[in-house]
Amino acid sequence: MSRPGVEVYSAASAPPRGAPTDTSVAFILSEAETGPVDAPTRLTSMDDYTRTYGARLPGSYGYDSCDAAFHDGCTTIYFQRIDDGGAPATADATPIAGGGTLDAASPGTWGNDLSVNVVLAPAGLSGKSKGKNGNGTPPQSSRLTYDAAPQAAGQFMVTVTEAGTIVQTSLPIDTDNELAAFLAGGDYAVLTGASGNALVVGAVALAGGTNGTIPAADVDALQAGLDCLTADLGPGQVLAPGRHDPEDHAALLAHAAGTSMSKVNRVAFLDGGMSTDATELVTLAGASRGAQEDRYGALWGPWAVIPGLAPGTNRVVPWSALQAGICARSDAAGNPNQAAAGGFGVSQYAIDLVQSFTDDERETLLYAGVNTARSVYGSVEAYGFRTLVDPAGPRSQWRELNHARLNMAIVAQSNVVGESTVFAQIDGRGHTIAKFNGRLAAMLKGFYDDDALFGETASDAFVVNTGPAVNTPDKLADGVLSAVLSVRMSPHAELVQIYIVKYPITVTLA
Repeated sequence: MSRPGVEVYSAASAPPRGAPTDTSVAFILSEAETGPVDAPTRLTSMDDYTRTYGARLPGSYGYDSCDAAFHDGCTTIYFQRIDDGGAPATADATPIAGGGTLDAASPGTWGNDLSVNVVLAPAGLSGKSKGKNGNGTPPQSSRLTYDAAPQAAGQFMVTVTEAGTIVQTSLPIDTDNELAAFLAGGDYAVLTGASGNALVVGAVALAGGTNGTIPAADVDALQAGLDCLTADLGPGQVLAPGRHDPEDHAALLAHAAGTSMSKVNRVAFLDGGMSTDATELVTLAGASRGAQEDRYGALWGPWAVIPGLAPGTNRVVPWSALQAGICARSDAAGNPNQAAAGGFGVSQYAIDLVQSFTDDERETLLYAGVNTARSVYGSVEAYGFRTLVDPAGPRSQWRELNHARLNMAIVAQSNVVGESTVFAQIDGRGHTIAKFNGRLAAMLKGFYDDDALFGETASDAFVVNTGPAVNTPDKLADGVLSAVLSVRMSPHAELVQIYIVKYPITVTLA
C-alpha cells in the first residue's frame, strides 16, 4: 500500500512479547473436567477456563480458585491441569478408517461422550477443514449451505460430536491420514495408526475414559504439572489450591526456587487444610521452615467463603487463590514491594472465613511463618505477609514476603537488561559496560522512585557495580560480562505503635 495510509493485518497468534516481567501472573495447578495435561493454558477470564477445562469438577478447587483469583484482581492465569491416574476414552477406528485407534485428546470421563462420524460429503462442498478454530468457535464449514445430494464415492465429511452436539466438522477428506490431520486441529479426539486407507461411512463412539483420583493424591502428579510451567512463562505466584501435604509444599517451593528444574523465578503460595487449626498450621509451617527454599514461599490460613454459583449459596476456597488476586491488584500500581495485607490486602470477593483465630494465635502463627486472614470492620483481609523463613535463622533478611516478591521483579527485569546486552561487543573504552550499568541503574531507579528501595537518595538505596573488580580482564576475554546489584529493600510496617500523652490545660504543649 502507498504511503501515507493504513495497513491492518490479522494473525492467529500475537507477536513475541519479549522476556516477561509481570509479577502479577498466577500459576494455578489443579484437577479439571477436561483439557490438556501436558501444557498450561493462558486464561484471562472464566469463559477461557470453561472453554478449555470444562465445568466445575466436584472434589477439585481449580474452577473455584480461578474464579476467586479473577474476582480479586488477577488478569492473567496460567492453569495447569494435573491428573492422577486418569485415562482417555478410546475406540477401535477400524469401522470408519480401516485401522488405527481413536483416543480422546485428554483423560477424563468427558471423552465417553465423544463420537466420530463419517458420511458421504454433500455436493457443492470442497476444500479441507482443520476443525476447531483457535478461539474455540466452530469452523467456517459448519456455517456453509450446500446441496443434499452426495458427491462421487471417495469424498467424505467427518463430524465429531460431544454428548450429541457437533463440535468439529470437516470439509471433504478422503483417507484416514487426512482424518488424523483433521482431528489434530481440534481439542477432542486423535487418530493414531493411520496408514492411508480410504474412509468408510459409519460412526465410532469412544468409551473407557476415567478421571483418576480427585483430588489428586500423588505428589508425582503435581510434580508433572509443575514441570510444564517452564521459565519462559515468566514470574508470578504458583499455587496448588487446597494441597496441604508437606511433600506437596516441598514440590511447590522447589519449583519457585528453581531447584527442581530451570530457574523459574516465582513465589509459592501454600495452604493449610480447610479445618486445620492453629497448632496444626504451626506444625505444617515447621515442616518447610529451614529448607533453602523457605524464602520463596508463604503459607496461608484459614480458608475463605465466597459467593456460590447459584443465588443464595456459598463456596469455600483456599486463601492462596484470593491472595494471588490481591497481589495482582496491588502490582497494578507498579510496586511489588507493597505488602498485600491489611488495608492493602482487602479481598473484594470473600464474604467470610471458615474459621477465625484469636489475637494470640495470630501472633504465634506469624512468628511460626503462617499468614492469616481476618475480618476487620466487615471486610475480609490478609493480616500477615511473611515468608516461611525463621526470623532468628540464617536467612532472616528474607522474612518479609514483599522482599521475596520484589526480588522476583528485579530478577525478571534484570533478565531483560541482560538479554538486550547479549552479543554486544565489549570494547576497550568501556562503552558497552557503561551502557549495561546505566540500564541496570535505570531499572533500579524505577523501584526507588516507587519507594520500594530504602534510602534518602538513590545512591543510598542501590549500587550497580560493573567495575574492574567485577569485570576482570580474564572474564572479559572469556566473553563474560557481569554486574553486582546491591539493594536495600524497604520494609513494611508490621507493628504500629501510637502513644497518647495527656497534659493538663494549664500546661503549654511543646
